[in-house]
Amino acid sequence: MCAQGKVKFSPIILRCAPYYQNFYGSLLGIQSGTLYYPLETGKIPHVDFMDVGKAAATILVAPEAHANQTYNLIGEFQAGNQIAAAIALKAGVQCKYENVDDDIAVAAFEQLGLQPWIANGNVEVLTWLRSGVLAGTDTGDIQKITGAPATRFGDFVRDNLKPMLA
Repeated sequence: MCAQGKVKFSPIILRCAPYYQNFYGSLLGIQSGTLYYPLETGKIPHVDFMDVGKAAATILVAPEAHANQTYNLIGEFQAGNQIAAAIALKAGVQCKYENVDDDIAVAAFEQLGLQPWIANGNVEVLTWLRSGVLAGTDTGDIQKITGAPATRFGDFVRDNLKPMLA
């Protein structure tokens, strides 16, 4: 509270990488042996949706401890070939990576049923991440917030994606 008896504004900002769960939309390509994704040659972060939920719940329990903080919610940074390799190894399927340009990615997201503005927004986020905006942020803040390490992509594939590919 400030001196005038009004509540002080103390924002808490959560910057979240794209979710591992977004790869559910790529199941058909993965089943046919190829992960198509617009990464070019760079690495971008992804994160497990469940880790984001745990971080948000932890913050909501004691928001004053997180006042005026900005957190990066990141699982792992990976290049496309690393993502495909993790899928192949942990799901036991053949999977190679093939880069696609942004226009093809938008069309593919729309084909999956996303509204054009959401498809474009997804690709804009990937473009923003490819620009290196989070470079130097290796692990993110999930462990700092929750006390537990972020879920590794391979573990997500083994526990969640693999059953969908069977």
